[in-house]
Amino acid sequence: MILVVLFTGLYAQETTNEKAQSLKIVETPDSFAELLKSFKGKVLYIDIMASFCKPCISELKTSEEMDKFFEEKDIQRLFISLDNPKDITKCKKILEDNNVKGYFVSMHSENKKSEFGGDILKLFFTDKDGKIGLSIPRYAIVDKTGKLAVSKAARPSNMEGLKKQLNQYK
Repeated sequence: MILVVLFTGLYAQETTNEKAQSLKIVETPDSFAELLKSFKGKVLYIDIMASFCKPCISELKTSEEMDKFFEEKDIQRLFISLDNPKDITKCKKILEDNNVKGYFVSMHSENKKSEFGGDILKLFFTDKDGKIGLSIPRYAIVDKTGKLAVSKAARPSNMEGLKKQLNQYK
C-alpha cells in the first residue's frame, strides 16, 4: 500500500518498506523557496547527499542516534539527493536500509521543468565568484520563518555541536 498525503502544495509519499515507514518521498518542487514554504513554522535540518558518497552513507549510521533529539525538539529532516535520476532508487534504498526518518527529495525532476536543482547548486555549492565546487555531505539549517539560517551546519556525527546549533533556532 502506498499512502500519498498532501504536503502543503507538494506531495509526500510514504515508502512501503517496513523498516523505513517514516521516510516520506516529496515530489521535486519548482524551487527551493517553494519547498521551504512547506516547512514554515518548523526548524528544518537538511542533509544533501548521494548514493555514491561513502561519507554521506557513513553519517547516516550516526544520524539515527539523533532521531530522539529531532523528535523531542520537533525538528524536521530533509534528505536532498544529488544522484542522477537513474540512481534515485538506489539512494532511497540506502536511506531505507539505514532506517532514516524524515523527507526525501531528488535534486532532479523527472516529470517537469524545475529550478530546484539550480537553486541547490547556487545556494550550497557556488562560491562568491560563481564557481561551483561539489563537496558532500553538506548540511544546513532552516529556521521557523523559512529562512536559510546555516548553510554549512554540523554533521550528525558531531552530535553536541549539531544540537547546540539546532537549539539556537527552537
